Amino acid sequence: MSPFQLLALVSFLDLGFVAAQNQGSSQLLSREAALKQVQKELETFGWQRSGRGELGSLAEVEIPAGYRFTGKEGTQKMLEYSGNTPTGNELGVMAPEGMGWWVMFEFSPVGYVRDTDRRNINVDLALETLRAGQKSANAARKKRGLAELTLEGWAVRPHYNDLTQGLEWAVKVQNDRGGVSVNYLAKVLGRRGVMQVTLVSSPSTLLGDLPSFHRLMEGFRFQEGEAYADYQDGDKLAKYALAGLITAGAEQVLQQSDWLIPFCITALKTLILVSICVLLLSVVLAKTLNRIGMKWST
Repeated sequence: MSPFQLLALVSFLDLGFVAAQNQGSSQLLSREAALKQVQKELETFGWQRSGRGELGSLAEVEIPAGYRFTGKEGTQKMLEYSGNTPTGNELGVMAPEGMGWWVMFEFSPVGYVRDTDRRNINVDLALETLRAGQKSANAARKKRGLAELTLEGWAVRPHYNDLTQGLEWAVKVQNDRGGVSVNYLAKVLGRRGVMQVTLVSSPSTLLGDLPSFHRLMEGFRFQEGEAYADYQDGDKLAKYALAGLITAGAEQVLQQSDWLIPFCITALKTLILVSICVLLLSVVLAKTLNRIGMKWST
C-alpha cells in the first residue's frame, strides 16, 4: 500500500542534483522534465474531483472542492507504478490537488470489533508489541532491498474518537539513512470489519494536516446497513477488541512505513533546489560577463 518507487525516483533526482550542477543547465532542464513525467503519470490514475468517492460497496466519502479521489482500480495502478503489490484491500485514495498529503482507504473484514476497552487501552504494551515485530519486519524489508526501520515511538498516542467511532494513533519511524516518516492511522469501526484510513504526511506538517484530515473524515460514511450501529446478533465477531487493532498486522505496518514521506514533498524540495541552482548560475555568469565588459540581463 505504498509508493516506495515513486519516492525512490524523486530521491534519485535529488541525488543527481550535484552532478547536474557540474554538467550545465541542460541537465537541470532534463531533471525538471523527468519530474513533470512523474506528475503526468499521476494523472493517469483516474482522479475524480467532485461528488462522492465510492469505497467499494461498503462506504463513501465526499470529495471537497480542491481535492482529488481515485477508487480501487486507480489506487492499485498507483501502487503498481510505484513498484508495490496491491493487497486487494485497497478501496481508494483522497488527496488535495497539490498532493502535499493524502489518505488511503482499506477495509479489513475482520468482523464486528467490540469497543468495551476504549477507555483503558494499554498503550505502552501496544508499543512494546509493535517493536517486538520489528526484527522480522526488517528481515522482510531487507529481502525487498529496502532500508531497515527503527520505531521511535508514538507521534500521537492511541485514542478513541467518539465522533467517528474509531481508534486513532500515529507512529514515528526512522530508516537507516536518517529519513523520518509518520504513519497516522484511523481505524473506523463498521458492522463487518474495520475501515483503515491512513494519513500520509511528514513529521513537520502532521499537526497542521490533521485538522484538514478530520474535516475530510466528516464526509466519510458507511453505506446503509454497514455502519457500526447496524450490528445484529449473529454477525461475525472479531477475534480481538480495540487494542488488537493497533498490534494486528504490526509486521506489515513496519515493513511499509518507510513510504510515508510523500514523494510530492521531495519533489517540491527538488524544484526548490533547481530554482536555487539556476539563480546561483545566473549570478556567477553575470559576474563573469561583467569582468569581461559585457552586460547581463535577466
